[in-house]
Amino acid sequence: MVSGQQSVVSSQQSAVSSQWSAVSGQQSAVSSQQSAVSSQQSAVSSQQSAVSSQQSAVSSQQSAVS
Repeated sequence: MVSGQQSVVSSQQSAVSSQWSAVSGQQSAVSSQQSAVSSQQSAVSSQQSAVSSQQSAVSSQQSAVS
């Protein structure tokens, strides 16, 4: 009877381990998504900086023309 109970405990531990693995996998996926979002934000910031630089150049040209 003891060995039967041990088998049940082992099965429950295995199930818990599987759940932890699934949680870890989800956390990894979330981390990857956050990294992707951060990369996109960096790209947007770079584009905004480039636009600002172009606007400054246009303003300088307009000043020179006037």
